[in-house]
Amino acid sequence: SKDYLEKAIELDPLSPQVNLSAGIIYNDYGEHKRALELFDKAFDLDPYIVYGSANYAYTSLLEKMYQWERAEKSWQYAYQTDSTFFGTLWGITLHHIKRGNFEQAQIFVDKLFKQYPKGPIGNGDMSDQNLLKGYLLVGRDRDYDSALKLYSSALNQRGCVGAGTIMDLMYIYGKLGLFDEGLVHLNKISDLCKDQIEEEIYKKRQRHLDYSVGEFVLNSMKGDLTNYSALLDSLSTKNNYKFHRWERMMLKLLNGDNSGALDELESMCDSYQIPFNIKSFEIFDPLRSEPRFNDLLKKVNL
Repeated sequence: SKDYLEKAIELDPLSPQVNLSAGIIYNDYGEHKRALELFDKAFDLDPYIVYGSANYAYTSLLEKMYQWERAEKSWQYAYQTDSTFFGTLWGITLHHIKRGNFEQAQIFVDKLFKQYPKGPIGNGDMSDQNLLKGYLLVGRDRDYDSALKLYSSALNQRGCVGAGTIMDLMYIYGKLGLFDEGLVHLNKISDLCKDQIEEEIYKKRQRHLDYSVGEFVLNSMKGDLTNYSALLDSLSTKNNYKFHRWERMMLKLLNGDNSGALDELESMCDSYQIPFNIKSFEIFDPLRSEPRFNDLLKKVNL
């Protein structure tokens, strides 16, 4: 519990390992400000302790809290320490995609594929790399045809995926006008996720709604907004409201409710849940002329 964590810190406040471990746990609890304080203290006490997976957690937290310059320095430090570590190459590529620095993103994604031609453990699983390259092609080039091949390859290896990836995938199918194919793929993902849906944590989050949201995203691309109100109500109950900000934002955006979408984005910003693709992906183009949207980008330092 957090009481035990604070007790451990009180007993040994100058231990880099204690502060680091507590930072990781607080981050898992979603208490990001406290987590960052502990990471920073651990790093001050021992600059070499924040390395590998710990550095990935630390730097990802800096990004989550919109501290992009500090995050970039941390990625650079990690890269200088070990220029071949998969998590560093993957993370620094995504960092530049988030910020719209596509020239830098291309450099590091090329290094990633060169260093890991058969995936991070050499077994041919390229799903993480292919998704990352797909993000780059969608954000920079809006090359949905090539992105679909990369997403499909990644998801064939991953199987069950979450709501964000489902929405991205259905948007891509919609942009290509492949509505029947998109629905087939969505049903395949739903079948693969059946066991997971029955897990307690996913029941609480009402994971089954992900597929209804995916179908709405796909259908909205051909002007079919059927079930909008009913689905929005299902995503807005007292018990599940906090779990579905991203999904509600997408529904409102695709329904042409820019003001409602911005309300959701502002709420996501305040809880450090801003979509990673907000800077340059086409899905957000309808909001780019809105003063509130540009104020939001400034607030998150993008």
